[in-house]
Amino acid sequence: MLHIDCHTRLRALTSAMLAVTVFAAACSANGDVEEGTTGEAVETGNEAAMEEEEGTDEPSFDLSGATLRIGSSQPEALGMGIHYAVDLLEGWGAEVEHEFLTSITGIEAIVAQRLDVSASSADEVLVGVSQGANVTAIGAPTSSMHYAVVTASDIEEVADLEGRTLGISSPGSFNALMFRLLLEQEGLDPQNSVTYAQIGGTGERAAALLAGQIDAAVVYIDSWIELQGQTDDLSLLGYMSDLAPGLPSRLYYGAETYFEENPDVATAIACANLEANAWIQANPEAFVDYTVGEVEAASPEAVAEFHEVALGLDMYPTEPDAIVDTEDLQVLNEIMAETGELESSVDLDELVDTTYLEEAIEMGCGA
Repeated sequence: MLHIDCHTRLRALTSAMLAVTVFAAACSANGDVEEGTTGEAVETGNEAAMEEEEGTDEPSFDLSGATLRIGSSQPEALGMGIHYAVDLLEGWGAEVEHEFLTSITGIEAIVAQRLDVSASSADEVLVGVSQGANVTAIGAPTSSMHYAVVTASDIEEVADLEGRTLGISSPGSFNALMFRLLLEQEGLDPQNSVTYAQIGGTGERAAALLAGQIDAAVVYIDSWIELQGQTDDLSLLGYMSDLAPGLPSRLYYGAETYFEENPDVATAIACANLEANAWIQANPEAFVDYTVGEVEAASPEAVAEFHEVALGLDMYPTEPDAIVDTEDLQVLNEIMAETGELESSVDLDELVDTTYLEEAIEMGCGA
């Protein structure tokens, strides 16, 4: 399998803006940034799947009177930790408005004071901070990269992409950057050796793959798992965590002032992050039941396979340094600064605050 060390590839990049996509089985966005207008608040609650064994010591908070407006992408298997965390926060007494984002970024919604916290892609956080947004990252709903490179079945290695049509959301998107990295590593010219088709988000790209309109695309892992159950004409070139290790996934982040004014809520979010990750690790059957109850058209078999893959890629760790890996975040930071997507590198010491995670661990969260 092709291995790319992102630390050594910084000067080889051309131009990119990292972004993320939306799960095909749910609802897709205009592009790959986890973006959206704050829409209708949604009710979560999959109580049967959340039941714990009797006799367990659960961390608890009294959040009575606290309000939290949190945004995320549409329901998807890989984002179930967010939904589980929201259920916990509501169970601790917080009044939570969980809103799905579909056309502007979480960072824009926070700056506009339409959200307090967002659970979305790390790249949008870096862009926002570089443009002056005062936000703090305190956790991560998914830590390692959650994408797969899916191709027509006759493509067996990166070299086979030469002369083929690659589906992307936009020229400056994360998925376009990933193809550039892969092609450059193979010694191919990313501008002239392939044809790019601007398709849209993961949902659109998955549909285009299924219809045979494109030869390859970067999609969510759970989208790939759904696709492989529908056709034998597609294959997996590799998971991005293996092909290009050293890039972060998503972050829990919010207005700096919100966390300063609501430290108990910040600690509770960190605790819910830890509890959700621990629950996902330890309860595969409950995870399947919960996800099927939240994600329209999700099949139990596909969700179970996603769970196995996700744990193998360490997407849901329970150590603070692994949940928010500042080394991985710095790789992304340097790539985006090198390619001009950031005016200058972001000071991660100012952005990341793991003290809430550390405090939550001391309270027994995630144990």
